[in-house]
Amino acid sequence: MKSKLMFRLICLSLLLVMALPSAVWASENYPIHSRPTQDGGNTLTYGTEVTGEITTEAFEQLWTLEAPSADRIGVVVERTGGNLVPMVSILDASGTEVAYSYGPNDTQSGSQIDSFTLPTAGSYQVRVFRQYEDSGTTTGTYSLNVSLFATAEDFANNVTPVGEVTYDTPVQGNVTPNRWRNVYTLQAGGADVIGVRVERTSGTYVPYVEVLDANGGVLSGGYGYNNDAYDAAVIQETELPGPGQYSVVVSRNNGFDGLTVGGYSLTVTLLGSGEDNPILSGNTPGTITYNEPVSGELTNAIWYQDWVLTPASTDRVSITMTRTSGNLIPRFVILGGSGQELYTAYEDYSYAQATIENYAFDVAGTFTVRVFRADEKFGSTTGGYELAVTLQGAGEDSETMQGFTGAISKGTPVTGSVTNARWADAWTYEGLSGEVIDVTVERTSGTLIPLLEIRDANGQTITSAYVEDTGDRAAITRFTVPNNGQYRIVVVRNSEQSGYTTGEYSLTITDSVVQ
Repeated sequence: MKSKLMFRLICLSLLLVMALPSAVWASENYPIHSRPTQDGGNTLTYGTEVTGEITTEAFEQLWTLEAPSADRIGVVVERTGGNLVPMVSILDASGTEVAYSYGPNDTQSGSQIDSFTLPTAGSYQVRVFRQYEDSGTTTGTYSLNVSLFATAEDFANNVTPVGEVTYDTPVQGNVTPNRWRNVYTLQAGGADVIGVRVERTSGTYVPYVEVLDANGGVLSGGYGYNNDAYDAAVIQETELPGPGQYSVVVSRNNGFDGLTVGGYSLTVTLLGSGEDNPILSGNTPGTITYNEPVSGELTNAIWYQDWVLTPASTDRVSITMTRTSGNLIPRFVILGGSGQELYTAYEDYSYAQATIENYAFDVAGTFTVRVFRADEKFGSTTGGYELAVTLQGAGEDSETMQGFTGAISKGTPVTGSVTNARWADAWTYEGLSGEVIDVTVERTSGTLIPLLEIRDANGQTITSAYVEDTGDRAAITRFTVPNNGQYRIVVVRNSEQSGYTTGEYSLTITDSVVQ
């Protein structure tokens, strides 16, 4: 009898030892319990509520969740019937618990996982169970909702461009948990200066925006900050390094960890084309001539324009650029034949005009008058303008200064005019040796301040007369002609090429009165 009892005890001990590894394995994974486990019956979908029931026979239910990325999610379970005190956890594919609700809420009617980031994409199970599990006593029905807060930043939706954005053309979009990062491509023609604005159009969305280079790096100044109302994010100004493709990324405040969603409008504004942008550098120059104003308009895309001027001699000019519309602050620069800067004119105190007075070209040739706005591509003003180049005094080598005006004889007055193009008139006079003459020039119209010279046949000055105190008359008296031959009587304005006066005159040669 004792031997049979001993045999039975030994067999029972062996059975317990053989069962031990399975018990240890079961303690490290879910779901192995002393009571039955029930499948919830469906695969969970983000944002779609499902219902289930915890019974005396099954104190837990498992629901499958397929995650496309390392998503950030929230889980809420709420009692809908009975006296169930629900709990919830998340299990990975191996059955290991990765998130837990840490108890029911204050009403004992619900439990939740506020925010949890799944380790990877893949298959998970959401485990709904009652408090105290197999030793608990509550039962009842429940609702389960798994919310997606954000897909992983490297998820395809968040990195694949949704489209292209072009300058000054708004695009519309939405920020959602599934796509909280919207990438737009931007093609730049040069080292442009741009501004970016994202504005909420619906929902709770709090905008954020970045501009990235081709390598995904954020440009200097390429962050958009929220306004006081948190309904817009703005990059006031950022300079692109050069031509090429960039990315404008519209996301939300706090990005992956954010909660806001809604619609938006995105606008990328061209504030100033880069000098290397073909829309600017490829702009065809215009032609400007003396005393014939031209007009144009400066915009953010075309903030400078070139006008070609071809003086035929060493002329003296004044150049004026005047705003005709908009808020343009005008400036211009004279460029030499190789594009070198010769002289720059800045805006006056009215901020509506820029002027160069009395500028003299040192050679004949081709020059460029480049009109531009203040601060160039970083400027903020635009508008129409008028540009005028006024001849103040032709160069002495100018064709208009060559040749004789006509012939003058004693006792017969002649008339002429002094202009900016011809500021000196030369009259021929056939003189007789020994004669004594008076030569008089007098203004008859305009502002002319006349001077007078007598030159020999070689053009060398023999004598001259300055203007009288009245400012309108000059006279050479009792000039004795040294030899028979041709002489030149020259009427010239005060300060010659650099002078400002013009007008008509009367010139007379008479015999001197014997004193």
